[in-house]
Formats: sequence, C-alpha cells, structure tokens
Amino acid sequence: MSDTYLAFDLGAESGRAMLGTLQGGTLDLREIRRFPNEPVRQNGSLYWDVLRLWHEVTTTRSSASAATCSRTRITIATSATKG
Repeated sequence: MSDTYLAFDLGAESGRAMLGTLQGGTLDLREIRRFPNEPVRQNGSLYWDVLRLWHEVTTTRSSASAATCSRTRITIATSATKG
C-alpha cells in the first residue's frame, strides 16, 4: 500500500506543487506544477493574491487527484513576501 501526498511550497515570487509517494519506506518526490506568486498592492501595501493562489491549489489538487488512486493529503509551506 502506498500513500500519496500533495505539497505546496509558496514563496515570495513563485509557488510549486510536489507530489510525494511513500511506499515500502521509500519516498518518491516529483514537481508537478510551478506557478507565479505575484503580490497585489492594496492601500500602499503588498499582499499575496490569495484568490489566485487558491485557484492554483484547487486546480492542481483536481489534476493530482485524477492521477492518483490512494488518499491524498495537502500541506502548504509559505515564506515571507518581499516588501
């Protein structure tokens, strides 16, 4: 039996989705999507465009779920936005 993990790494300028499969004590990782993370300016400050990022997460999740057959877990790691 194998478990499949979908992880998102959201950086200041880009994001990526990684698909990890754990089987027999071995973890296989592969990048399945990369996308820009462009901030939006609001009231003189920069903010992450969370609606766009959410779109990327849900689109990637749908694609990954169709390609995998076991349970899927989602993890999101973030770093600070440049200001």
